[in-house]
Amino acid sequence: MTVSGSISPLSYLSSIKAQEILLETLDVAEFGISVDSILFFENKANDPDFMSKEAINRSLCRIIADHYPILVGRPKLTDDQRCAISVDPDNLNMPSVEDVYVDQPADRFLITLKKEKDLQFFNLKKLVDTIGMDKFPKSTFHKDHSSVVLRLLRFKDNSYVGFSLCLPHAVFDGISCVAFQANLSAYVRNGGYCKLADPPINDRKVIADHFSTVTPEPLSIVKHFKESVPDLPMTFPKNVIPLLMQSPDVPPYEQQHLLHISAENLERMRQDIDPSQSTNNILTSLLVKCIPAANAEHFGSPPLNVYIMMAYDIRDRSTIPRAYAGNATGPMTLHIAGEKVMGSSTKQLAQHIKEAAVEVQSGHCKTLIDIVENDIGVLYKSFMYLANTPNTAYIGTSNLRYMPYSSIDFGTGGPDILSFFYINREGLIRINPNRQDGGIDLFLNYADANFDKLQDHGRADGVC
Repeated sequence: MTVSGSISPLSYLSSIKAQEILLETLDVAEFGISVDSILFFENKANDPDFMSKEAINRSLCRIIADHYPILVGRPKLTDDQRCAISVDPDNLNMPSVEDVYVDQPADRFLITLKKEKDLQFFNLKKLVDTIGMDKFPKSTFHKDHSSVVLRLLRFKDNSYVGFSLCLPHAVFDGISCVAFQANLSAYVRNGGYCKLADPPINDRKVIADHFSTVTPEPLSIVKHFKESVPDLPMTFPKNVIPLLMQSPDVPPYEQQHLLHISAENLERMRQDIDPSQSTNNILTSLLVKCIPAANAEHFGSPPLNVYIMMAYDIRDRSTIPRAYAGNATGPMTLHIAGEKVMGSSTKQLAQHIKEAAVEVQSGHCKTLIDIVENDIGVLYKSFMYLANTPNTAYIGTSNLRYMPYSSIDFGTGGPDILSFFYINREGLIRINPNRQDGGIDLFLNYADANFDKLQDHGRADGVC
């Protein structure tokens, strides 16, 4: 296995002008976290120049120069102690783009499941164990590393090319990250230049202007933590921006598992439990039933509290435009007493989750912004309790299945296999689309010790 040399600066980036882009609270709150994914494209024509590094590198620099100069800037504190990305044409933070050659055929890393039809999954752990984690460096604004890290994985048989992209969460949420990849692929298809039909909006003032007119809404979860969680013996500075910028990068959580649910099983579950609900709500409610039950079996007693988190797109519930390229995703966090979860039916839980999700609007996100800016201690308290422990169960979901991955087309169609390499907290579940059978893949960062018990409960309830 060998790795090619690093990229040299391209002339496209010389057109970037000096500027300072002020980050908003939702952006800065994500410092230390990356959004990264690996998409596998099949080289059906066995083209030796398939997804060439030169073409992608050229297009990447061009699209950054045209639309995303923030990606080659560097973070700084302004005079009033706010975070800004300073873009200096004489000191650009250049993207890191490399070919990674794997001296084994791609099928060595494919897992095939034979049921009604063949399903293939890429074994990322086996690949990482083979080529080493250092070949997947993380984008970060903390150190003098690139904020755009792209690796093109090339296998001995040339059957697939893996497109591994890592970007800073401080610049993108999941939705705008996929949009960036789709826009990049449009540039590649057009020889390095493209007039985008819906160009990204990088002006962070868009979200600031929106929230300046929003009235905060009370959050029951905040009231719960303030009343139920003892005060922590720590104080926080009035301005938490420097604290967030200096916090360490979130480490990888290695105990990751994959569950697959076919499209037929998804629909069957919905019809069996509550046809009036969405498959997303039904699936979440099943997980809310299964995970506390698995925890109870593992720890010997049911959890006192169950916490549920579902991400939602503020763009859909506000004046923020769809093309906004920064962070515009907020969480709905719901608390239910453990005994109520254990004693409720899946249908009852699904209805409860639906009612809570419908209520979430911009005002709730405004409250979270105010907490980050003025009462960060509440979040630190809550993070100590949002985990799967003897006392609590945490079901956090991030639904990626509705993101337009099929639009990421480098000239040969959308990715054939989607695989994800997220760095996130224990318990967070990624719901990803499976292009092969229309079902979904659940990536669970869940402890090995009680994963088998979770799988048993899942089979009993028809999840997997």
